[in-house]
Amino acid sequence: MTAPDLEMWAQAASEVGFDAIDLPLRDLLEQGSPPEFVRNTLDSYGLSCGASPFPYGWRDSHAEFLSTIEKLGPFLEYTQKIGVERLYTRVEESVPIGQTRDQALVWHRERLDQIAEMVGKYHLRLGLETVGVISFRNGKEPLLANLKTVRHELADVMDRHVSLGLLVDAFHLHASNESLKDAVGPFQDRIIGVHVADLPAFVERENIIDDQRALPATSNTVPVMEILQGLASMNCSAPVMIETVKCPQDLQGLQLREALELVMKSFKKVWPEDC
Repeated sequence: MTAPDLEMWAQAASEVGFDAIDLPLRDLLEQGSPPEFVRNTLDSYGLSCGASPFPYGWRDSHAEFLSTIEKLGPFLEYTQKIGVERLYTRVEESVPIGQTRDQALVWHRERLDQIAEMVGKYHLRLGLETVGVISFRNGKEPLLANLKTVRHELADVMDRHVSLGLLVDAFHLHASNESLKDAVGPFQDRIIGVHVADLPAFVERENIIDDQRALPATSNTVPVMEILQGLASMNCSAPVMIETVKCPQDLQGLQLREALELVMKSFKKVWPEDC
């Protein structure tokens, strides 16, 4: 998304009825888009900032992690100036090749400890997300394959840093057969963001493929409305985003405004009336 694209997206999102927009922060930073311009653009269309993806790698090599730490300060300062308060990142759902489970958990704790420390200094919050899709692991041993496990295995880091929370993804909850209650536990006030999507048609859980998704209420296989109702009962105020990974067939070939109208229409089918 370039600067002109930002205004085009913001205008279309606002006119269709969206309240917030998730931003490609790294792209905007590297393009040199002034944070004041980004913030003013959103303000001019009555939009707030949603939960944006943490844009740097930290789960692979130690060198990659060190490179991320070097870039993190300027990025977080830029993010704060725009007014973004929520970021999210994915943990490893399976044990990486060449590591033991214990080794993988150790580096998760060490790296997230440093990242969360910096995120907290800028008064931002970081939600942890995991992929609950069985096929996504390609037969590898599960590591942090659902949010309950994330909360348990990373409890010490999350206890130290209130800047860390959870990203609730309805598609992944369904794929891992995890209830909202088990996923969130006592972290009802630390939900950073919510992602929703459906399956194009019923698929057995073991055969679900992560990027084969559809707009909410397409097949009603994923209980999106039930999950949103549960979050509403928790007084969750986190931004909700439809995440289909790839462009679903319904939206292919449409102009931006037409696509956003269809997305909003699907969203209203599952959005609790009391939210």
